[in-house]
Amino acid sequence: SSQVFLRGCTALEPEQVLLFGGYGLETSESHESGRSRRVLDDWITIEGRCNDTLDALSRARSEIDVALDTKIMNPRRPLPESQQTIIDAVCDCFSVIDGDDAGYDSNSDYY
Repeated sequence: SSQVFLRGCTALEPEQVLLFGGYGLETSESHESGRSRRVLDDWITIEGRCNDTLDALSRARSEIDVALDTKIMNPRRPLPESQQTIIDAVCDCFSVIDGDDAGYDSNSDYY
């Protein structure tokens, strides 16, 4: 068959892709809008309405990478407070996003 089927997929917010997706993150200037954008792995483009938001998410991604490296090197030792604060803040942001979604039932795993 020449049809393509997409199965077993999860919808992701652009913020989630920017924070956790891909390996390489580059900053580039969008010629059409004059805004900066982020490119993951040379093919996933994320452009936001606010450059400050993209900068904050990019810095958070870097901090998450450092925290993961720290935890991998010392799995039994707790993260330093500054790194734990960033991890907690990112988790809190996604809790708010998930809880505000229309149709979300906190007693169910499904929308």
